Order: sequence, then structure tokens, then C-alpha cells
Amino acid sequence: MENNTQVNEARESRILDREVILINFLRQNARVKLKEISDRTKMPHATPHSILKRLNEKRDIIKKYTSIIDFSKIGFSIGCFFIARPASESKKEDINNAINLISKCRNINSIYLTTEKDIIVEAWFRSMAELVELRDMLSEFCSVREHEIIESLEQERFIL
Repeated sequence: MENNTQVNEARESRILDREVILINFLRQNARVKLKEISDRTKMPHATPHSILKRLNEKRDIIKKYTSIIDFSKIGFSIGCFFIARPASESKKEDINNAINLISKCRNINSIYLTTEKDIIVEAWFRSMAELVELRDMLSEFCSVREHEIIESLEQERFIL
């Protein structure tokens, strides 16, 4: 029984060639029409739709359709990565509380949790005062290192 479960899990974690093609199209342009994908790949018109449905509903692979924003062009010219480590990193509850508090801050773009239980936060600000305010708030319950972003070189580049 255990071997069948492992085989099924392995099958479900594999990605099919047609799924890769569709994902790569969407990574390059999430607004691309499924008809255009089928025309360019010579897939039957219904195929991209059924693949997309499978990726969304059954496999939960596609999490969100989004845009990459140049924050500096809308007034948020100061970017920063904070690496925060909760004071009692061994307690899962403290880490979850820290993540919940961080996620409520409006300047946060991304939050990651590492294997070392560090919380990596990408945030964008209009002023240094906003950055300092967030850093001070984080410092109340975490040790914090900050790395100011001077230039965004690549984003969302990974293609299968």
C-alpha cells in the first residue's frame, strides 16, 4: 500500500511537457489568451483550457496571476530586504505571530521563511522614515538585518 501511495505522489509531483509549455507562456505574459497558446503550440484549442483547469483546481500550482511593478515609478523608491529572526525561534507560535504581524504592514511585497527560521521580508517605501519605522517595529520582537535594494536586476525570471 505504501509503495502505491509513493508512486501516486511521484506521478502527481511530475509536470507534463504540455503543462510546462503553458506555464512558460503564462510566466512570460499572464494575460496571454489560451487561443494564442493553442495556435502557437499547435495544441487543440481545448487543451490549454483543460491544462489550466488542472493546474489551478486539481494541482494548485498556479497561485496568482499578477504583474511585476516598478515601484520607483509610483513613488516607492526605497526597497529593502529585512532578515528577521524571532527571539525564540524554536517556538513555532512565535514565528507564526511574527509572520502575521509582518504581513499586516502595507509596505511588504514578499515574505519568505527559511530553513534556519529566518523571515526574509521584501518591502518598498516612499521615505527612509517609513523604512526606519518598519525596522524598529521588527526589532521589538526579532533580531533584524537589513539590506537596501539599489537596483532590481531580475524578477520572475525562472522558466521551466
